[in-house]
Amino acid sequence: MGNLRTYAGLLLDECDFGIDATATAAEAVEIVSEHLEERFAPEVEDTPPIVGVKGVTLERLDVSITRGHAFRGLPWIGKGLGFRETMIQACITAGLPRPLAEAVVTSADFSAAEADLLEQIQSRLKARQYARAAQLTDCLPRLFDTGLPMVRHESWFDRSGGNEMYDFRIANYGPGTRLLALLEFDWG
Repeated sequence: MGNLRTYAGLLLDECDFGIDATATAAEAVEIVSEHLEERFAPEVEDTPPIVGVKGVTLERLDVSITRGHAFRGLPWIGKGLGFRETMIQACITAGLPRPLAEAVVTSADFSAAEADLLEQIQSRLKARQYARAAQLTDCLPRLFDTGLPMVRHESWFDRSGGNEMYDFRIANYGPGTRLLALLEFDWG
């Protein structure tokens, strides 16, 4: 039987790490990975969960890099997409139509996304699709907290799983230098 592994996507920004604009993708990934593996390491060495960064996707270079024995089945990063398309696909999964997903990912203006979500929620409620309406309603505070409907504020962070994305940026610098790091928690 295999080990239990859970994943969390951390929305970060190259500015948080002082990564130079001329840094290569490999250099940026190494800086981010070292920081995250140290920050999320277990208090007692070699006790579960063992933490590893399985991949990083960089907005500045629109590239994804996997690390170690990463495989295509990993959430988000393992799909071989760049940052932009990774985040657009996550927005679509959260309930936004593609044109709005593209607008949310590429700009800091999410008023159209808010209006669309509210319209979808009303439509689902009228159709008595309460579970889907609740899922869409959950996107609204995420949109206001992080600017993205599928990314939770870091205060919601939980190592136990759920394949969620969390905003760990020190500040919201807007589009351009964001990155998504995929953490794996190996519970043994």
